[in-house]
Amino acid sequence: MKLTRLVPAAVAAVALLAGCSPTPGTALVVDGTHYTEGQVSEIVDGCAEALDITPDQIRRSGVVGTLLLGKLFDSLVTDTSEADIQAMAEQFQAEQLFDVEACKPLALANIKTQLLGTVGNDDVILEAASALDVQLNPRYGKWDPASGTLLYPSGSLSEPSVSLR
Repeated sequence: MKLTRLVPAAVAAVALLAGCSPTPGTALVVDGTHYTEGQVSEIVDGCAEALDITPDQIRRSGVVGTLLLGKLFDSLVTDTSEADIQAMAEQFQAEQLFDVEACKPLALANIKTQLLGTVGNDDVILEAASALDVQLNPRYGKWDPASGTLLYPSGSLSEPSVSLR
């Protein structure tokens, strides 16, 4: 293939891929709340320390997905404080996650995610999910509440990671 054909195709591919992410270095944006790749790394490192494991043992996509679902909970339940959620840590066996400050966002989001099923039926949750303004970096999956499946893992659309139907 001639270089004159290859270069425009490569430029177009890079431009297309760049359009998939809200901004370079952004992992997730939910209703104006930004999580950068650096913040996700800090959370992963902090939680690895809290759990006494190595950071590579924590799936970044799971962290980002949990942060996203925690924000979904926040959109449904507005009268529960961070202190109320943290008080539930023992019930969910998550006390050690609060011992390291960098892990606290994931610890809170994890409890909220577990409580999500108690705040309403599937239709209520899907309606709230559809109302969220979500920009998810494609490396972490696909947010698709319209399909009844909230979050597809990255790489395969055939295996939903969070499905309500």
